[in-house]
Parts: sequence; structure tokens; C-alpha cells
Amino acid sequence: MSIASIVAIAVVAACALGLVLREAWRWIFMAYEYRWETFAVRGPFGRQLLHIRRGEIRSITPLTPAERMFGFGRFKWLIRSELKPKVVIRSNIARAKPVVVSWEGRLIAGLQPDGCRLRPEEPGPRG
Repeated sequence: MSIASIVAIAVVAACALGLVLREAWRWIFMAYEYRWETFAVRGPFGRQLLHIRRGEIRSITPLTPAERMFGFGRFKWLIRSELKPKVVIRSNIARAKPVVVSWEGRLIAGLQPDGCRLRPEEPGPRG
């Protein structure tokens, strides 16, 4: 094996490890709270990063490729997983940036994003 191939393998392994660690960090320290009338995002140590009511939501749409490429300054990114589809929540609140969250297949403040399907309900206890 040449030095170039060893370096390439090490770089790919480091990138994969970085992605796994970032996903684990977000999964452990960022929590989505789904309620019928509200949606909240809590960060590390329970700090509330977002709290939005159904009446404040103007639209919930999937993130387009153009928004993904050119929207880093326009959106507030509160994604929990890089591997799941993302949706944009636009609100009526003055001076609020649109928020990008991961779509986990659950209703956001009782609303379903356009073009997204809900995940099947988990079976409850029998008896």
C-alpha cells in the first residue's frame, strides 16, 4: 500500500467517525417535544431553543435542494439528524427566521408538512 492510499483511508475513516460522533451528540443533547398545540426544541441541559404554537406557524414545507445549498444565513438550523429529511417551519412572529428541523414522521404542533407522510403508530400494550 502506498502512502497516498493510507492517507485517503485515514481521512475517510476520520470523516465517518466525525459524522457518527456529531449524530450521537445531537441525538443525546437535542430533544424535540411534540404536543398537540405546540412544538419545542430543547438543547443541552434542557435549555429551550425553540417554542412555537400552532397559531404562529405560517407554513411547514420540505427543505428544497436550493434552500439547503444557499440558505445557511437565512435559516435557524435545529436539526437533530443529518440523515433524516428536513422541513422548514415559517412563522408569523416578527423578525423570526425560518427554522429547519429534522422530520421524524410526527405531527409538528398538530400540523403535517406538505408532501411528508406520518410514520405508522407503534403498537401499544395489549390487554
